[in-house]
Amino acid sequence: MAGTDNRQADQTNRGRARILIVDDHPIVRDGLARLIGKKAKDDLEICGETDNAVDAIGAVGRLRPDLVMVDISLRGCDGIELAKQLRSLHDRLPILVLSMHDELLYAERALHAGANGYIMKNEPSENLLQAIRKVLTGGVYVSESVSSEMLRRMKREGPGGPSSPAASLSDRELAVFNLLGRGRTTRQIADELYLSIKTIETHLSRMKIKLGVETYNELIVRAALWVNSENM
Repeated sequence: MAGTDNRQADQTNRGRARILIVDDHPIVRDGLARLIGKKAKDDLEICGETDNAVDAIGAVGRLRPDLVMVDISLRGCDGIELAKQLRSLHDRLPILVLSMHDELLYAERALHAGANGYIMKNEPSENLLQAIRKVLTGGVYVSESVSSEMLRRMKREGPGGPSSPAASLSDRELAVFNLLGRGRTTRQIADELYLSIKTIETHLSRMKIKLGVETYNELIVRAALWVNSENM
């Protein structure tokens, strides 16, 4: 579970979070780079860009970005498939999917594939920057409408759904789940609860089993949705 902490430590040491853009439209890549350079130059920077999945995988290994922004429509391999591949190779790499496609149809698929957020390309620039920063700090970003729809769907799953984690989690696990949903890293959770990182990792493993999720990223998504529902 230390991958997230090491990546965030590297980011802190560098000062600005490094972003890799993956989009097969040069104008879009240029626009994103200009936006970040103009409105977020104090905390964000573009470290590279590419127009296809194969080069993106190589660039991640070479450039070690803090976040990858992926267009859902890529030639040969779409953004959802790329998210799956990146997640299998880099367990804790923050991934934000951008798209012009129907949010309700694709957002949940992107999150299940391993993305940490999904945002439409026609959103205001402030929303994009908010999404980038939220995903970088360990959070999950989707629009309010998508979040509400996912919550409604998961609530129908029964006691194990995100609406009622208390039904299956112990008090300590619920505390860990809550902090995870608020974007805390493994190390931060351990510090806040005065527990060892190994103990937190054990709790996370048990929570995945109890909630019926397979990956750490799925657990983050479920925790974030639950925290959002509690604050509605």
